[in-house]
Amino acid sequence: MEVSHAHYSQEQKPQQLYTPIQSGLEVAPQQTSSYYQYPPQQGERTIFGLRRTTFFLSVALAVVIIAAAVGGGVGGTLAVQNARNSAKAPAATTTVTVTATVGQSTGTTSSTGTASSTGTTSSTGTATATSGLVVPTGVLALDCPALANAGTQTITLGDSSWHFTPSCGTDFVYHDIGAVIVYSFHDCMQACAAHNHFYGENQCVVAHFSAEMTNAIANDYGNCWLKNATETVIVGGGDLVASAQLVT
Repeated sequence: MEVSHAHYSQEQKPQQLYTPIQSGLEVAPQQTSSYYQYPPQQGERTIFGLRRTTFFLSVALAVVIIAAAVGGGVGGTLAVQNARNSAKAPAATTTVTVTATVGQSTGTTSSTGTASSTGTTSSTGTATATSGLVVPTGVLALDCPALANAGTQTITLGDSSWHFTPSCGTDFVYHDIGAVIVYSFHDCMQACAAHNHFYGENQCVVAHFSAEMTNAIANDYGNCWLKNATETVIVGGGDLVASAQLVT
């Protein structure tokens, strides 16, 4: 068997891997580096042109600001609504029960007043030369029917005196010359005597008193009426009214 030897033409001659430079010296062929090459670094991701950290911090800050604004608005609205509701709420009523003891020059009159009730306050006061006057309200004290048996009542002003005969449940109608607000039957008689004192003659001959102070003042502008005649008398008015007729 024959072995065919390869023949190369000048064009097919294999390239040399090195070129001799000097005799005895050779250049080693360039070898491919075997160490690991890292991939090229990518640029940092952004959101709307902002770094991710900056973007999320901005969003969190915006949420906090919006929440604060909404909370403030809601709080202000509730405060205004509460103020309106408070303004529309009806005022609470208070019941006062007052007991007053008033000293007089010719005696002592005790009176107790009671107003409509949702709460009760009780107080007692005595008038003196240096203290204030504690007055009752509502229904005043009137000692009827015992007052009819008390005898003549005397009112003295200065050097003059007026004597009155009391009667319970009576009224002398159609002869009113004035109305005043008083806090006791004694005060009503004194108002009649004072009218005569300043008028210069006994024009007032009857003092009519109503213990039901609230209704009397609302309907007739007073609870003590001064009268100048006794022709028309009505009886049976109950124990909350009384009249004092001047004794001449």
